[in-house]
Amino acid sequence: TAYTNWYNQVNEAAAPFTKMMTPNQQTKFAQEWSDINNRIVEFNMKNAEMQYMIYSQGAKVMDKLAENVAKKVKDGAEITSILDLYNEWMNISDKVYVNLFESNDYSELMAEVGAMQMKLRKDIELATEKMFADVPVATRSQMDEVYKTIYELKKRVRQLEKMLDMDSE
Repeated sequence: TAYTNWYNQVNEAAAPFTKMMTPNQQTKFAQEWSDINNRIVEFNMKNAEMQYMIYSQGAKVMDKLAENVAKKVKDGAEITSILDLYNEWMNISDKVYVNLFESNDYSELMAEVGAMQMKLRKDIELATEKMFADVPVATRSQMDEVYKTIYELKKRVRQLEKMLDMDSE
C-alpha cells in the first residue's frame, strides 16, 4: 500500500541516524512503540475500509428508498406517514446489510480487523508493563495474579467453612 511504501521510505531515511544510537533499553522501547504505532495506523486503515463498506451500503439503502418514494409520488401516492417511510427504510436496510454481513469480503475484513485489534491490545499492555517495570506500581499482570489468588483463597475459605458447618451439625 501507499502507507507501507511511505513508512519504509521514512525508516530508510532515518536508518543512518538510528544506527548511530547505542542500543539500550530506551531505544528498544522506542522501536517497540514505533512498531506498535505503525500497526495502529494499519489497523485504522483496515477499520476505515470496513466502515466504508458499511457506509456505502447505507448509501445504497437511501438511494433505493428515494427511488421507491419517487415512484410512489409519480404514481400519485402521498407520503403521509413517517412511520411507513421508516418501516420501508428498515426493510430495505435489512436486505442490504444482511447481504453485506454474509459476504466473504466483509467477513474476512471483520476477522482481520478483530485479530489486529486483539493483538494490538495485548502488545500495548505488554509494552506498557515493560515500560513501567522499574516504577513502583503494580502492573496489570501482577494485579491479575493477585485477584486470582484472592479468588482462590475466598473459594477455599468457603469450602472450609462448609466443612466446619457440616462437622458441627
